[in-house]
Amino acid sequence: MFPYKNVLVAIDYSEFTDTIFNKLEAIHQKTGSDSDTNFILYHVVERDLPTLMGSSQNEAISYNREFSLEEIKLKDNAIKNLEKEAKKYQLGKVRYEADVGVPRMSILFAAKKVKADLIIVGAHGVSGIKKILGSTAQSILNNSTCDILAIRKQ
Repeated sequence: MFPYKNVLVAIDYSEFTDTIFNKLEAIHQKTGSDSDTNFILYHVVERDLPTLMGSSQNEAISYNREFSLEEIKLKDNAIKNLEKEAKKYQLGKVRYEADVGVPRMSILFAAKKVKADLIIVGAHGVSGIKKILGSTAQSILNNSTCDILAIRKQ
């Protein structure tokens, strides 16, 4: 029996994406189609904080803000891409969600919103200066209130 009920799976289309989908497929095969686990595939269209600031810094940081038409289109396209990518794998019943924002913050907000008891994320999704300054996976690990499964590239 798989001990998790709500699993948020962060997909960033990095080198880990195929590995994450393969792990999900294996988990689904082990839990079976009658499992009551909810898998939520989640993608964040990355925007830095200065871009998000708009009228109020507090709105951007709390994510209690209206999305622009451009951001709504970006979210819709992200969900379509998740659906397309997921069809390559036998994942069973999954939900798709997307946001526009800062990945490390958006993932934590989404996990709280869906009452996730597990977050699955790639171990490293970026390189260069961002990796030196700190990774999304590390930030999620340090700030999450639920379990984290960090997938390493095989």
